[in-house]
Amino acid sequence: MVVARIRPNEDVSDSIEAICRKHGFAGALVRGSIGSVIDPLFADGSRVEADSTELLVLDGMVWSDMSGKLQSRLDVALVDTEGRVHQGRLVPGHNPVCITFELVLEEQPSGLFD
Repeated sequence: MVVARIRPNEDVSDSIEAICRKHGFAGALVRGSIGSVIDPLFADGSRVEADSTELLVLDGMVWSDMSGKLQSRLDVALVDTEGRVHQGRLVPGHNPVCITFELVLEEQPSGLFD
């Protein structure tokens, strides 16, 4: 397991994949993750326009694709600055951290998930 912190303006998904690469993880489950992101973008195309949202990862994983490249999936719930709750899957590469993002990654050596 790795406990990590992602700093401001770093993309959540890109950073999680980089942490896995740094520690030699072929895959991981994302556990116990909370943090803040700016203007999050969901896979359904919706965006929460807010300078800061507080986010909880409900389900997250990192795996190696057929070429060995790491991919990630983060299903989250978050609250915006008006107190509205939003839920969905984040689009990798489009969700920068606002203040900080803390997480625990549990290695899955095969990088394969059922």
